[in-house]
Amino acid sequence: MVEASSWATLESATGGAAATRSDTLRVGDGATSLLRFRIPPLLGARSVVAAWLELSPDLAGAASSPRGELTVLGVDRAWRARSLVPRSAPSTAGVALAVAPVDVRSARVRVDLLGSVGALLRGTSALHGILLARRAGGDAWEFVSPAAEDVDARPKLVLLVR
Repeated sequence: MVEASSWATLESATGGAAATRSDTLRVGDGATSLLRFRIPPLLGARSVVAAWLELSPDLAGAASSPRGELTVLGVDRAWRARSLVPRSAPSTAGVALAVAPVDVRSARVRVDLLGSVGALLRGTSALHGILLARRAGGDAWEFVSPAAEDVDARPKLVLLVR
């Protein structure tokens, strides 16, 4: 398992926009969240047979529309959490790495990322993180961030290698 090394939530709100680092990652209702994972270089020499992003919904911030689709986009330029603003958010490749059905009432959300992680390890892709966005409208979902006290609930990239 690889824990996120950097994260931020970009929120476009009436009267301004802000990038925040908090105990939740917001997705939807004008908010997107970024995550970056540092994959150990030794993995490049091994065969990855499965890879997925695992998120824990923050049940305290339960959405009124708990079901929908989560889109995961690859970020193709370097970024720093401290210098982000929504109008200058890092660019994405524009193509979704994955689209996953989500029910935020469940304990965990899993998104298959095998193809993306495989390309990254083979050197055919430069991935500087992922951007989480909610497909279509709806209120915001909240997921536990890497700052959460509960280590098991933090976002993680799970890699199975042989």
